[in-house]
Amino acid sequence: MNGHKMGLMSLMNNKLLALLSSCLVSFAAFGLDEEHHPVVSKTISLFQTMDIEEISNSVAYPLTRSYPIKDITNSAEFIKRFDEVFDSGFIQTLATSSLDDWQSMGWRGLRHVSGDFWIDISGKFLQIRHETGLASRIKREHITKDKARLHESVNDFERPVGKWQTESRLFRIDDLGEWSYRLVIWEDGKQFGDKPDVVLLNGVIEPDGSGGNRSFIFVDGNKTYIVNYGGISSESSPYGHFDILVDGDRAVEEEMWEKFPEILN
Repeated sequence: MNGHKMGLMSLMNNKLLALLSSCLVSFAAFGLDEEHHPVVSKTISLFQTMDIEEISNSVAYPLTRSYPIKDITNSAEFIKRFDEVFDSGFIQTLATSSLDDWQSMGWRGLRHVSGDFWIDISGKFLQIRHETGLASRIKREHITKDKARLHESVNDFERPVGKWQTESRLFRIDDLGEWSYRLVIWEDGKQFGDKPDVVLLNGVIEPDGSGGNRSFIFVDGNKTYIVNYGGISSESSPYGHFDILVDGDRAVEEEMWEKFPEILN
C-alpha cells in the first residue's frame, strides 16, 4: 500500500474517531449540579437587573463572534457592541430561565438548554452563539464586501470560513452551502482579486482535540491539502498551519496568519 493510500486511510480513521468523540460529547449533558446553582443564579440575575457594565466584566475575552464578524476583545468594546450580541428576546430568555433550564457539560462548562449561551464554573461567559438581527445584517454586509473584492470565478459562496496568508500564498476556505467546503489558493504575490491558482472542492472538516482546533482536508490526486487552525492568534503567534502532503509525505508546511482588516473592519 503506497503512502498516499495510507495517508487517506489515516485521515478516514481520524474522521471516524472524531465523529465517535462528538457523539459521546453530545450525550454528556447532565442536569445542573447543585454546586453550580449559585453561579447560574448570579448569571440569571445579571440579565434581570441588566447592569451592562457588570455583564461586560463577566465575559471571558476575546469573545468569539461568528466569522467574518470581528471578535470582541475587551469590556469597553463589548459595551459598545452590546446590541450586536444580545437582543430583547434573548435577554428575556436568560432573565426568565430557571435552574432547570441549565446543564452541566463536564469539562466544557455550563450551558443554557438553548445551546446558545455557555459559561465556565466561575460564571465567566465562554460562548454566546445566539445571532441577533443586527449581527446577521453586519455579517451580510461583510460578506457582500468580501465577494466584491474576489475574482469573479470564486465570488459565489454562502459564507466565508476563513482567510489566511503564509509566506508564499494567500488562501481561503468558503462554505458553498450545506457544509460543502472549497479551498482557493493564490500564489506568487497574487491578491484575492486575481484569478486563483488552485480551486479545490469537497473538503472535509475534522475536529482536532478538545481545544477547539480543527482541520480542513482537501484531496487532489496524490496531493492532500490540510488547513489546521484553532482560534486565537496574535501579532507574534500564527493562527495555524497549512500543509501539503504528496503521496502521503509532507511536502509543504507553513505557518498561516490572520486576519485581513479590509474585510473585517
